[in-house]
Amino acid sequence: EPYGEAGKLPVYLVKSLPSPCLAGVLRPRIYINAQALASDVVLHMTLRHELTHYKRLDHIGNVGRGMLLTLYWFHPLVWYCSELFRCDCETACDATATRGMDQTERESYGMALITLASRGGQRDAGRLVCLSTMSGSKKLLKERITQLAKGRTFRFAAVVAILLAIVLGCTMCTVPHQEEKQNQSENS
Repeated sequence: EPYGEAGKLPVYLVKSLPSPCLAGVLRPRIYINAQALASDVVLHMTLRHELTHYKRLDHIGNVGRGMLLTLYWFHPLVWYCSELFRCDCETACDATATRGMDQTERESYGMALITLASRGGQRDAGRLVCLSTMSGSKKLLKERITQLAKGRTFRFAAVVAILLAIVLGCTMCTVPHQEEKQNQSENS
């Protein structure tokens, strides 16, 4: 159901959603869940986080990630790199969203993450779980909170994951020149 607007984006309330998210490429929207309405602070931090995803164009990056997963669904390294990308996207968004915040505001942001991670008895969200970034492990949440406390913004794993994805994409999408000539001569 329509909830309002944040910045230029419409906001919708979806009670069965595991966590708030930004979805859509041509007409992006912010979807929030009941946990985001726990308090004004949680709602403010949630919308700030999702608007940061929008400004960073993460919704477009996720389309690329989805395309790679679709093309190379059989390759475990692509799945691993995709998960690293997703996790690093969240931590980078946290770092950007909290830039300029004082310690108290950062703590409020971290508490909002914890509030959103507690699903309030909501165990199974069915197909909507694919939209959620909070549906991951407790380890990811702990890492995000730790990075908020430390103020770290860079992860070496992100660079490695992106480079691996590029290398995999380039090498698996190309056909060696000699093999291509041989195939053409056989078809003639």
